Amino acid sequence: MWSYKSSFKKNWDMFIVFLAIYNSLMIPFDQAFKPPFLSYIGFIIFDNIVDLLFVFDVILMFFTSVLTDSGSESYDSEDVSKMYMSAVRFKVDIISLLGSDVLSGIHRYFSLFGMFKLLRVFRLS
Repeated sequence: MWSYKSSFKKNWDMFIVFLAIYNSLMIPFDQAFKPPFLSYIGFIIFDNIVDLLFVFDVILMFFTSVLTDSGSESYDSEDVSKMYMSAVRFKVDIISLLGSDVLSGIHRYFSLFGMFKLLRVFRLS
């Protein structure tokens, strides 16, 4: 279990914010202009890695301590799970995962779900 105050968690959160900024710039650009260079294999691989890192972030949240109502840090996995799953952030994280390129590879209709990845921008607040 990681402390929410640990340097690893703070660095990880900054990295995730960087990826959210990348998504907030590239998704609208891709949807609006469909530039051919974004269909190169390198960009596709990078986008899939970004999606996997967001999946890993959701999993990591289940292993990160939380601040309880009493103001103490809790490492209890039940407390952590309940608090994360009842938070708005969990719902936003899950919806943003629906925008992963895995679904859009199944059918063209699912490419609209890519816009859900923009919800990751809420990490910036």
